[in-house]
Amino acid sequence: MQRVIVPFSLGGSLYRGDLCPKVKAEHMTHEGMKALIDNYRLRYGRVDEIGFFHGGTPSDTQLSICQEIPWRVSQHPLDCTRVEAKRYVKAGIQTIELEVHSLCDDVLRSSKKGYTLHYIQQQTSFFHQQNVSLGFVLSPGMYGSSYHHMCETVERCIELAISFVRIYPICIYEGTKLEKRYKEGRFTPLTLSQTVTIVQEMCDRLLRAGIDVIRIGRQGQQDGLENPIAGPIHSNIRSLIENRRFFDIIAAQLCATDSDVRYIKINPKDISLVKGVGGDTIRHLRARLERELVIICDEEVPRGTVQTGSSND
Repeated sequence: MQRVIVPFSLGGSLYRGDLCPKVKAEHMTHEGMKALIDNYRLRYGRVDEIGFFHGGTPSDTQLSICQEIPWRVSQHPLDCTRVEAKRYVKAGIQTIELEVHSLCDDVLRSSKKGYTLHYIQQQTSFFHQQNVSLGFVLSPGMYGSSYHHMCETVERCIELAISFVRIYPICIYEGTKLEKRYKEGRFTPLTLSQTVTIVQEMCDRLLRAGIDVIRIGRQGQQDGLENPIAGPIHSNIRSLIENRRFFDIIAAQLCATDSDVRYIKINPKDISLVKGVGGDTIRHLRARLERELVIICDEEVPRGTVQTGSSND
């Protein structure tokens, strides 16, 4: 069951302008927040959590509404000072997302982020000690970043034992410092194909370590952003990654067995991912293996996995 989160925009951090433009903050009075929460309860039957998003720092007045409801905040690491972190814990925070983007010091220096890996390690240690669930926002394609850097960042996420990540590949938005570098020819964003390759490897490593990837790619209006002007622009990057992932899984299993294997058994909720966009995945597999392949849906097959066989058992 999907969690019901009441979102409030804090308008973005003062440090946010290099990658994303400042978004419009909501005018959040105590009464207005209560009214929106009541509206969500009426519409969905419950409220699971309050979420403060888009960076910035929630005020004491805004946090006072969270006394009886779990709450979370997503913000830039420099906004999360030790003083603020202690205030959050005192106010009962349950989840914090830090927009770290990368955990490689050379990349952070190139992008002039203003913090280091050591700074993030200290924040992570503090929130672990306070039993606060911790997640990171990671951004492949940053200025000075590479495939190797993102793999190294993922390994450090695993070492820091975080709970989840969001992956936001770098796109270029108007009004950011990155737009200036791009127009001056000093920055080239990743292509969509490069992004899928890098993010797929990131996801595979994170999921093997038990770290949830709760989102891939920004959604313009939903995230308070205009459409990007350049970069790996796609409405659903996650579906591209999952399509390729299933292709690799099925191909590896079928190529490791004899030619009698013709049945692919999957969870019915994975059918669109296995078939691929317009049926491309299964069509390419049939052509590559030169055999007819039959897809069988079975709810007992765990999601994200594939079973193969030579007969429909």
